[in-house]
Amino acid sequence: MKIYSLLILAYFILSSQALAQPATEVYLFDLTELQEGYQLSNPKNISDNEGYDNQPSFLVDGSGIFLSSARNGQTDIALYSLESGELAYLNNTPELSEYSPVQTPDRFSVSFIILSEEGTQQFWKTTHSQPEPVILESEVIIGYYAWYTNDIYFCFVLADADTPSTFQQHTISTGEKKVLGDNPGRSLHKIPGKDAVSFINKNNEDWLIKAYYPESKTFETLANTLPEVEDMVWLNSTTIVMGKGSELYYYDLTKETEKKWQLISDLSEYQLDDITRLAYHDGKLAVVVSGK
Repeated sequence: MKIYSLLILAYFILSSQALAQPATEVYLFDLTELQEGYQLSNPKNISDNEGYDNQPSFLVDGSGIFLSSARNGQTDIALYSLESGELAYLNNTPELSEYSPVQTPDRFSVSFIILSEEGTQQFWKTTHSQPEPVILESEVIIGYYAWYTNDIYFCFVLADADTPSTFQQHTISTGEKKVLGDNPGRSLHKIPGKDAVSFINKNNEDWLIKAYYPESKTFETLANTLPEVEDMVWLNSTTIVMGKGSELYYYDLTKETEKKWQLISDLSEYQLDDITRLAYHDGKLAVVVSGK
């Protein structure tokens, strides 16, 4: 069944909740670094669609942003072009919903999580040369993921009756799966400029942002999250952004004497609230907020 064609192609999903996703919108801002802090400006609703619009992810070159976007009772992959300012749907699969679209590091493929009408959830990938989807993972249920290399990705594996949710490292070429911890948050990221990946550890009352270094197999605690917040993004190798309610904050790991969350902006100025997912590339910040 041919359901994808990447000729047009330029991170908690439960089957019982698929049709009850909250209404959200994706806004794009300019984020400017100042001598002290950051300035947010030029808000634009790039999804502008009723229902669920979420999980923004920049293309590797920053020219576009993937979204998961509700359409006709299910969720398809859309791509927003920064040059044209237009949003285009890349697929139309009435029997499937797609979530968490991400371009692979080599730029040749797009990966995503599918949810079928029967409740099957799998991790797929398609390429320019092979439009038929390749199943990357079907034995365990992946809710969220981040690419480390073209062969290695880190993922949030959903809990089952016997085990809690886990933070794992998967290697495609060997099939190896390493369990690195349990009770992670959904926000996983390759740390810019470092051979490391970040994740949220939710084992204690105070949630922690941690780094894992695959080469040395070591962990490092970086900071506490904002209270009960699990969505974050890196601006660079040392600066993290998170949102809570309508407020956006940043944390600079290099400022030893003032390691605390600093306010960037209150989005209630733009009548926006309930910040969750974030994505960033070269002065552009995508923010998911409550929608219509």
